[in-house]
Amino acid sequence: MKAASMWKVWLLISMIVSMGMITGCGEEGSSTSGGGTETGIETGDETGFPDATGGETGNECTPDCTGKQCGSDGCAGTCGVCDASSTCNAAGQCIEKCQINCIGKQCGDDGCGGTCGQCPTGICSETGTCVCVPHCGGKQCGADGCGGSCGDCALGQACNAVGLCVGGGECTDTCNSVDATCGSVCGQNCGTCGEGFSCVNNQCICEPSCTGKTCGDDGCGGTCGSCENDSTCSDVGQCVPCDYNCQGKQCG
Repeated sequence: MKAASMWKVWLLISMIVSMGMITGCGEEGSSTSGGGTETGIETGDETGFPDATGGETGNECTPDCTGKQCGSDGCAGTCGVCDASSTCNAAGQCIEKCQINCIGKQCGDDGCGGTCGQCPTGICSETGTCVCVPHCGGKQCGADGCGGSCGDCALGQACNAVGLCVGGGECTDTCNSVDATCGSVCGQNCGTCGEGFSCVNNQCICEPSCTGKTCGDDGCGGTCGSCENDSTCSDVGQCVPCDYNCQGKQCG
């Protein structure tokens, strides 16, 4: 009787253990909640791939045209196009195209940051014309490159290919050595005189100017004449009668 009771207890324990093992296997493989089955794979997970509903991937570009009329929108698109009379600047604004102005100009600024041309020689003046600069460095004679001359050679001499006077008696004088201020010395141009002066023996000499004058300054520190005692020299160099005025005066 005792052996039979022990056998029933052992059988009951075996059944309870077996049922527990079956339940554990079910939890490990899958679980149910409300009749559904979870597999551990969710839609729209954190891998960055779109879900079945077409969600965003996180790499889409957002166009930005705030305050812009033209130019790029930052996403390979455009914020607008300017008309033919305008151009798009760096700030995305349509501005009027610059009008190039080179009328009557050979060189210089065209008004739009460009140039109207370059001078082959010389310099560009403020009015946009090319001004030739003579080149006579080391030359005694010959062309100056601007249609003028670098000097004339003395009688019996000739100007060679490099602008030096050769032939005849050798001339060694220079403008500086003879203190010449004008004319030519041994084929070297020493300069020209200003208005009212003439070149005499390589020196600029003042030319007196007394045309139409009978008195007064001749322009060179001299005089064009003097007036008699009863006349005086006017501002235009003419002797006019003196108008004495001593009324109320004792002296002066």
